[in-house]
Amino acid sequence: MLPINAVMCYRDTGKESFSYLIWAFVNDKSDINGFEVVDIKETLWAVFITTENYTDENMVSKIQSVWKNVFDKFFETSIYKHADFPELKVYCLNEDESGYCEIWIPIQEK
Repeated sequence: MLPINAVMCYRDTGKESFSYLIWAFVNDKSDINGFEVVDIKETLWAVFITTENYTDENMVSKIQSVWKNVFDKFFETSIYKHADFPELKVYCLNEDESGYCEIWIPIQEK
């Protein structure tokens, strides 16, 4: 797994922007002085993975394609809607140095 992960939409920033935070897991030994701590509550998640491994050159287009499918297809055809929780993005690295991304969307029944 790559050391870069993101929490999105964890606080209201108005209509012209959205909150985006690079994150790391915290435990009792973590020094969090000077950092913002966002507590992610337990909820039901739908996890979407980029279907093809990406490289640095095509990472953005692969991840944007997953987001488009989540909102254009998944939410339109499923019994779920977006829950009022932050979204997560987890970047992972394969042994061959290609990557994939997990997009965690909080959900609840419609």
